[in-house]
Amino acid sequence: MALISQYAREINCLKDSQKSIRLPALQRLCAELPTRPAAEVQAFFSQHLKKVLLDLLSDPVDKCRELSASLLTELVKTLPDLSTDAIDLVESVARRLTTVHLTEAVEEIRLLEVKLVKETVRRWWEGLIPALSDLGYVLAKAFQDPFPQVKHEAAELLELICRSTGLRVGLCASTICAGALENLTHQHSKVRVITLHALGVLLEKTGNCDLLKTLFPILKQKLRYDRTTAVRSTLYEVLRDWLLTFSYESLTYEVDFEGKAMATRAETQLSYLLLSGLGDSEVQISSAIPQYFAQVGQRRLFLASEFQEETETSDPAEFQALHVLKDLVMLSIADCTEWTVNEKSKTRGAVTLLALARMSGHFITPHLERILKTAVKVYTETEDPDQRQVYEELVGVLSQTCSYDIVATVLMKSIAPDQSSVSQRATVFVHSM
Repeated sequence: MALISQYAREINCLKDSQKSIRLPALQRLCAELPTRPAAEVQAFFSQHLKKVLLDLLSDPVDKCRELSASLLTELVKTLPDLSTDAIDLVESVARRLTTVHLTEAVEEIRLLEVKLVKETVRRWWEGLIPALSDLGYVLAKAFQDPFPQVKHEAAELLELICRSTGLRVGLCASTICAGALENLTHQHSKVRVITLHALGVLLEKTGNCDLLKTLFPILKQKLRYDRTTAVRSTLYEVLRDWLLTFSYESLTYEVDFEGKAMATRAETQLSYLLLSGLGDSEVQISSAIPQYFAQVGQRRLFLASEFQEETETSDPAEFQALHVLKDLVMLSIADCTEWTVNEKSKTRGAVTLLALARMSGHFITPHLERILKTAVKVYTETEDPDQRQVYEELVGVLSQTCSYDIVATVLMKSIAPDQSSVSQRATVFVHSM
């Protein structure tokens, strides 16, 4: 134990009450220990240095706390085996977060502490299984941190935990999700992007529809109209990944995500949100949504063949649309006609109806009257040129795939008999066929 004899004075100095004695001793250890043989440093750390460094995380002097966190992180990165010490590191950080009077005031030090936990998980997650609740608490607090960089590190830590297969993150998923929820509407778009991606990975890992119920209103009403294209692109990718990885046992569970007495399967709700992205022309990835939808349909086709179900089409995207067609139509109509939603939401609903009509062909016929009544109503009420153009295209597609005569008959029945200016616009609509 050459190192203990060499650094015995520094160990004693770290426990001294005077800053002028603690700080130089800590600075010397930070400068010299990384240059020593790893095996010797590991034994020295576990037996003599670990406890005093963890105590220094609560030192009244900012610089001492900073150096202690930095040295601990460096040792976690370089030492060959700290699996038995990893749990002490995580529990110490979690304990600081739970003790009000020790809550870290310096944001850079809070960032170092989260980085310390992240590096510990990266290298020694096997030893952290008993500390999973502490990890969940650290994550929830880090997501709530006002410093954006801490939020960023928290998202990376969450993804790292989710990908560490021995950590059953589902046990603390609700706590983590609750802590991260506000970050989906954070003022910094990078925070919104990385939080959404991390929560996407969390739900992939857990398949927890209760979490989905919490997230869905934010995804639909906020992130789908986010001002930053990167956020919306991430949303469509996350939706695709959920539909491709969730077990269908969880996706068949009926939920009413929006409280409108329209309980449908989680699979349908996610499919609708993904498909409605076709109306997001500002995002380059929107052109890939048909491919995403086809990938989901391919999985559904595979499952259908596994269970010997008969399918009307071999095209994956068409099959996925047909599989949940009625519910998708109803969700689209709800968006088109809901007076409380913004015009963008109504346009997305119209675009989704148009996409369903194109993919479903004559299978859309049972829903024809409901769709056309909605089209006439919205077309005559809106002054939005984009919406009106979508409805004109919709009528054209329905006339080709169903029957011109049937479409014209339903349209005429749907138009009010009076000749007000509103109905005159509807008449123009009929002539656009």
